[in-house]
Parts: sequence; structure tokens; C-alpha cells
Amino acid sequence: WHPRLDVMLWTLALSIFLTTFTGIISSVDVLKNKPLKTLRQIDG
Repeated sequence: WHPRLDVMLWTLALSIFLTTFTGIISSVDVLKNKPLKTLRQIDG
């Protein structure tokens, strides 16, 4: 077994991208739908 630098770098880059993308989408969702407003909608 030999570590492949190219595969490890691609995996690292993809992980960073997915984490950043998920964070941005979550932030946009929170900015669009305020948490208290969402909770009040669930309560009825």
C-alpha cells in the first residue's frame, strides 16, 4: 500500500468545498427564514 498524494489532495479539496458549500447554504437558509419565525410557524 502506498499513499497517493494526488488522491489525498483531491479528497482534501473536495471535503473543504463540501463543508464550505454546506455552511453557505445553511447561512442563507437562516438569513431567509429567521429561527423564531420558523418556530412560531411550527407551533401554529
